[in-house]
Amino acid sequence: MQTKLKKLLEIFLSTKKLIPIAMGIISLHTFALDFPENFLFGVANAPAHVEDQLDDPWMDFAKRGNTKSFLNHTRPDDRLEFWTRPEVEINLASELGVDVFRLGIDWQRLVPSKSKKITNLKAIKRYKEIFKLLRDKNIKIMLTLFHHSLPDWAIKMGGWTNPDLIDYFNGFAMDALKYFHEDIHFLITFNEPNVYSMFSYVTGMWPPGASNKWALINPLSGDFYTAQKNMAKAHNLLYQKIGPKQYDIKVSVAHNIANYKASKWYHKLNVWWANKYMNYYFLDLVRNNLDFLGFNYYGQEIIDFKGPVFKEGIQYSDAGRAVDAKGLLSKIESLYFRYSLPLFITENGVADSRDHLRKYYLLKHLGRIEEAISKDIPILGYIHWTLTDNFEWSDGYCPKFGLVAVDRKNDLKRIKRDSFYFYQRIISKKSINPSEIRKDYLANDGKLRDMCRSSNGIDALDKAKTQVFKAIL
Repeated sequence: MQTKLKKLLEIFLSTKKLIPIAMGIISLHTFALDFPENFLFGVANAPAHVEDQLDDPWMDFAKRGNTKSFLNHTRPDDRLEFWTRPEVEINLASELGVDVFRLGIDWQRLVPSKSKKITNLKAIKRYKEIFKLLRDKNIKIMLTLFHHSLPDWAIKMGGWTNPDLIDYFNGFAMDALKYFHEDIHFLITFNEPNVYSMFSYVTGMWPPGASNKWALINPLSGDFYTAQKNMAKAHNLLYQKIGPKQYDIKVSVAHNIANYKASKWYHKLNVWWANKYMNYYFLDLVRNNLDFLGFNYYGQEIIDFKGPVFKEGIQYSDAGRAVDAKGLLSKIESLYFRYSLPLFITENGVADSRDHLRKYYLLKHLGRIEEAISKDIPILGYIHWTLTDNFEWSDGYCPKFGLVAVDRKNDLKRIKRDSFYFYQRIISKKSINPSEIRKDYLANDGKLRDMCRSSNGIDALDKAKTQVFKAIL
C-alpha cells in the first residue's frame, strides 16, 4: 500500500502546482506500513543482563563500585532471574508474539576454569531446558556466544588482546554447537566487538576496568585494534570450521553501528575515525564469513574530541542517545551497498522509563526499515532491545529499555507498558497504522521524564534526574 502511494506522490511532485498537496499527504503519514510475511520480529537479552546465580566479572565489577545505579537497588545481583525462573520472560515473549528470541550463553558459567572445552554439564542441561521452553512456544532462537562477558581466567590471560584466546573461544564455541545446534536457528558469534574493545581496553568503563587512551593511537599495535582483530580471527576460524553444510544455522555478528555527526566542523576528523574504526573496521575483517549482516542501531552520536555531547533541538533517550530514525535508513543503505548481504537488525530500542517516546520510536524506525524493504534491500528481521528492564552494563539499572517494567521491591514483579501492546499489534499484523501514535507522542510534551546521563553527555548517574520531556518531530 505504501509503495503505491509513494508512486502517486512522485507523480504529484512532478507537477509543481501540486507540490503543496503532495507535501500535505506526506505530512499526514496515515498509510499502513506493511512487512513481508516471512519478516521476523523479536526481542533480545544477554546473560550478564538477566541471569541470576551468575558469579561473573560484571557482578564483581559492579559490587566493587565501578557501576552506577547498582548498589542502591534492591536485589541487584538477581538481575531478572532468567536462570531460575526463565518461564517468566519466555511467557511474556510468547504473549508478545515474537518470532525470534535472541539470547546468550555465559562462557564463564559453562567453562568456569581455564579450558578449551565446556566442563559444566549441569549448565548445559539448564540451557537446554531454557531453549526447550522457547521451542515449545514456537519461538526461534538466535544464540549469542560472546555478549561482552569474558571468564575471569580469560581476563587474566589479557582477554582479547591475547591471540591465544582465539583457540579457547573456538573450543568453547564448537562444544556449544555440539550440544545446542538442534535448538538454534541463528548464531551470533560476537556482540558489538567495537564497543567492547573501546570500553574494556581504552576507557576502562567495563571489566577489567583498565583505561589506556594510547590504545587508540597506533592502529598496528593498540589494544583497541588488536582486540578487534583477534575477535575477527576467532569468528572467521569458527565460520570456516562449521562450514555451510555441517549445521543448518545462519551465522553472523551483531555489530554496533551509529550515525556519527560532528559537534563542530573541526570535529569532522573524529567522525572520519569513528566511521572507519567503530562502524566498519571489524566488519571489513569478517565480511567474507557471514551468512547475513547483523547490526545494532540505537541512534546518532554527536561527537567532539572527548566523545558524545548533547545538542539543543534533538530528541534524546533516557540513556542520552540522540534519536535518529533517518540515520537507520542511511546505515541500512550504506551497509547493503558496502557488503551486499541480507541484513538483520539484531538490536534497536530506546531507554524510556515513562514510555513517552517508545511507541513513536518504534513507529519511526520500523517505518524506515519498511522503506528500505520497498527499495528491494533484503532485511530478514527486527529485534527490539529489550523485553524487560534489566542491568545495562556500566549504567546499571537506571536506563529502562524494556517493553516491560520491573518492581524490584516486589519480587521483581513485571508491569507491561503500553508499548508492549503496541509492539504486540505490530507483530500480529505484520503492519503498523501510525495515525494515533504521533498524537500520543505529542500529548506527552511538557510531562516529566527521566535522564540517566550527566550534562556532559558521557557520565552515567546513580539515580535518574527529572527533566521536562520535549516532543520533537
